[in-house]
Amino acid sequence: LTADICTRSPWKGGPIIGTAAAAINMALYDIAGKAWGVPVHTILGGKRRDKVQVYASGGLSEGSPEEAVAKAKKHMEEGYSGVKGNPLESRTWPMDPAAIARSLESISAVREALPDAAILLDCHGSPIPEISIEFARQVAPYAPLFLEEPVKVGSVDALAAVSRNSPVPVATGEKLFSAEQFEPLIRQRACAFLQPDITHCHGITEFKVIAKMAEAQQMQMAPHNVAGPAGCAAAIQASAAIPNF
Repeated sequence: LTADICTRSPWKGGPIIGTAAAAINMALYDIAGKAWGVPVHTILGGKRRDKVQVYASGGLSEGSPEEAVAKAKKHMEEGYSGVKGNPLESRTWPMDPAAIARSLESISAVREALPDAAILLDCHGSPIPEISIEFARQVAPYAPLFLEEPVKVGSVDALAAVSRNSPVPVATGEKLFSAEQFEPLIRQRACAFLQPDITHCHGITEFKVIAKMAEAQQMQMAPHNVAGPAGCAAAIQASAAIPNF
C-alpha cells in the first residue's frame, strides 16, 4: 500500500512524504503483527539478536570537560552503551583550531573516565571537509565509534573525501529519505555507517531495502531515532531483524 501511494504521488521524496508514508507503513506492520500474534521482527524474517544497543545523545563536547564527564557517567549508569556529542560547534571560521582543541578536551576527559564506553560524534552536517578531516586525525586516539555528518548533505564526493582521509569511520543518512537517495552513497561506499530514520524514510519496508543494499557493500546500519514510543518501537523491531545493525 505505501509503495503504491508513493508511486501514484507526483512528489517522491522529502521528509513530509517520507514521514506520512512511514506512519502508514509502521501501522500496517503493527496491525499484521497483532492479527498473527507475533512480534513485527517475526514478519521481517525473525530476530538476529535479543538486545539492541542504544546510545544517549548530547552533552559530550558542548560544555566543560567536567560537565561532559558528569553527563556521560549519568548516561552510562542509566544503561546506555555509549554517549554522543556535537564537536566543532564553537568554531568561528571554517578552519578554527580552537574549536578542535575545545572538543578534544571534553572527549579526552570522557575517554579517560569511561574507557569502555562507545563515543560517537555528530557534526550536524555543517563543517567543511578539511576541518572534519583534521578533527578526525586528532580525535582518533580516543577511539570514537564514528564521526557523523562531517560535511553538508548533498555532495557524495565531499563525504567520500572525508571517509577516505579520516581514521575515524564516517556515518550519515538522517537527512535522506529513500533507497534511491542512499544508492549513490552505497555504490561509492562513501561512508561506513548509514543512518536512515525509520520515521522519515517511508517506514520499515524501505528501511529493510536500504539495509539490504548496504549489506552488499559491507556497510553497517546505525538508525537515526528521535521518535516517540511508536517510532522507537518500530526502529527496535527493524534493527533486531537486519544482519548489519
